[in-house]
Amino acid sequence: MRTTVYSKYEVRKLGIKMSGGTAYKNADCMGSMEEELDVIVLTKKCRGIVETTRPRGAGTGTLTWSLHMPYDMYCDLFDMVRDDLIKGVQGYGRNNFHKEFAVTMDVYNEDNEQLLLAYPRCIMAVGPNTAIENG
Repeated sequence: MRTTVYSKYEVRKLGIKMSGGTAYKNADCMGSMEEELDVIVLTKKCRGIVETTRPRGAGTGTLTWSLHMPYDMYCDLFDMVRDDLIKGVQGYGRNNFHKEFAVTMDVYNEDNEQLLLAYPRCIMAVGPNTAIENG
């Protein structure tokens, strides 16, 4: 009997749809993606002594990306589209509220088998972060 192991190897397609939007926009230039899912540990006690513990998924987690994305998508994720500024100028501060969005990914393993991943309710938990490297 052969057991197949699926190793996530390559993200070939990534789509982001803003809450209230009608279509996914592509951000396919992915460098890396890290997923960390949260766990809740349930404990059963008897007279103050732990009898059993059982971890289970919490339904939440963290995605960390390294990617290039279209600038308009970047501005949407951080609510940086402002009508009160000159056209083409974006701003970020205390009046920006990060919008909810959905993410889908086509992920392949080393045997070119496809796995579809979806994260239906995401929100940016950090502010804009820019790194510039010459070259």
